[in-house]
Order: sequence, then structure tokens, then C-alpha cells
Amino acid sequence: MPVPQADRTLDCRNLKYPVPILKAEQELAEMLAGQVLEVLSNDANTKPDLETWAERNNSELLEITPQPDGQYSFL
Repeated sequence: MPVPQADRTLDCRNLKYPVPILKAEQELAEMLAGQVLEVLSNDANTKPDLETWAERNNSELLEITPQPDGQYSFL
């Protein structure tokens, strides 16, 4: 399976819940169906929050990539 490519990247590093979720929701509202948003975060709570948000909003969380410096990339 090919690695998905982001159409947009949203930098939410150093932001705490609920800000990354709110910003992701705003960004996705401006995107077309099928486009991919990458969210960068270093808040450990973003992972379960985005998973729950995606499930509730019929969106797909394609990939979660932990980085060695404690950051995460979500597609």
C-alpha cells in the first residue's frame, strides 16, 4: 500500500487539547473530499482525541507516525 501524501500540513506542535482538534476540523472544512490533511503535534493526547474525532465525523485516520523527538504525524 503506498504511503498517503498530504495535500495540506497543519502544524499544531506546542498546542494542547482541544486546539489541535479544532484547527484540524477548520482545515478539513476547507478541503475537498478525498484530500489528505497532515497534523503535526507533540501533545500525547492528540492521538486518542483525533481517533475519537475521526470516528465521530466519518473521517479516516490513515496513518499515525511517532517521531523520535516525541512528535506525531497524523494523516
